[in-house]
Amino acid sequence: MSRFDPAHLELLRLARLLKADPDRLEPLSGLPVEDLRTLRDRIAERLFEEGRDAFQRAANVANFVPAPLAAKLAEHALGPVLAARTTAVTPPQKAVELSGRFSAGFLADVAEEIDPRVVDDLVESLPPKVVAAVGRELAAREEWLVMADFVGGISSAALVATVEALTTESILRISVYLEDPDRLDEVVGLLDDERLADAVTVARAEGLDEELAWIIESVGDEQRARIPSS
Repeated sequence: MSRFDPAHLELLRLARLLKADPDRLEPLSGLPVEDLRTLRDRIAERLFEEGRDAFQRAANVANFVPAPLAAKLAEHALGPVLAARTTAVTPPQKAVELSGRFSAGFLADVAEEIDPRVVDDLVESLPPKVVAAVGRELAAREEWLVMADFVGGISSAALVATVEALTTESILRISVYLEDPDRLDEVVGLLDDERLADAVTVARAEGLDEELAWIIESVGDEQRARIPSS
């Protein structure tokens, strides 16, 4: 199985959700990718529902205290795991307000603990500046899969800011994990001719030829024609 095969990538996502070694999930590798996605959806839903009432109460408290205090409590008292669970039941408008008061490092910690599909309205509403800062932090940690899942749900404006903020190497590494072909096309479309030429150079220098080949094969004809062949 190719490391960029959709079923393999789905196993990696499932392993991250379960905080398990991907090798332990190898017996599931023969399942159709649709079944693996269904399994991940059901597990994510079950994890989200566990303790929902308690986290809802914590989110309600945040609505009645000043935003600076709520942010400080979340970052220094709850920690990323509990903050992620509380964020999932916090109204998106309030969560967006708080996001600007967190450090990029803490938001990256939270991103590693939450399924972006659970907070899709929030992810799409995050300010581009915040998204780009978190993207840089996650890239420094080499959390390519986490980044790809969030890139899949951010606004187009936030995508522009993120692509501008990341190195060409980071973009190559993230792109192979994107689930939505249209979003991959959008990412490549944001790269001007100079950056596309740089992508070829970086791929050769960093041993990312397989990643570049996968991207070329996966994008639409218009973007494929823009990528230099040598």
